[in-house]
Amino acid sequence: MVSFARGEADADSDLDLVIVRPADIDGDDSAWAEAIASLNQDLSRTLGNPVNILEVGAKDLERRLKSRRELWKSIRAEGIVVYGEAPENLQSITK
Repeated sequence: MVSFARGEADADSDLDLVIVRPADIDGDDSAWAEAIASLNQDLSRTLGNPVNILEVGAKDLERRLKSRRELWKSIRAEGIVVYGEAPENLQSITK
């Protein structure tokens, strides 16, 4: 499997992006959902590659990062913070 994070991506690669929804924004907030959809379209158009957004609530992040699922193992090992705090620094603001 090729990876943008490892610098192995090519023209056919997709970009997987984890977005942490702030604790004060409800999971079914329509404005938030529209912003995420718009970001997805803008990134796909700009990069020329498909973008897969995985949204996780701030309150759920710590549990997810401790998961044994391959996806979360990969995120822990290879994920790159593009904006905001590194996951290990988020613990204090997610409670």
